[in-house]
Amino acid sequence: MASPLLDLINVSNYALQSTSEGDAVYTSLESKIASWTNQRDALAAQMKSLLEGAQFSGLAINEQQTNQLIDSSQTPLGQASACAANLAACAN
Repeated sequence: MASPLLDLINVSNYALQSTSEGDAVYTSLESKIASWTNQRDALAAQMKSLLEGAQFSGLAINEQQTNQLIDSSQTPLGQASACAANLAACAN
């Protein structure tokens, strides 16, 4: 299994090398990468908030919420991995 970073690099390289009419493949794949990045950033912000609350306000970290965030993080990683495994299909 490739790392998530390698998956993204492979998807991006495929997009950049595409010669599709109107840059359709490039546009589609780069849009997907942007979506995965936005999902990651939103999850990171939630995780940061939990950690800051614990560190600076003495708030307890809710295990269920933490597990939900971890589970949610698997979605964009899985999508990127699946895309990298079948680039041509993912581009459509």
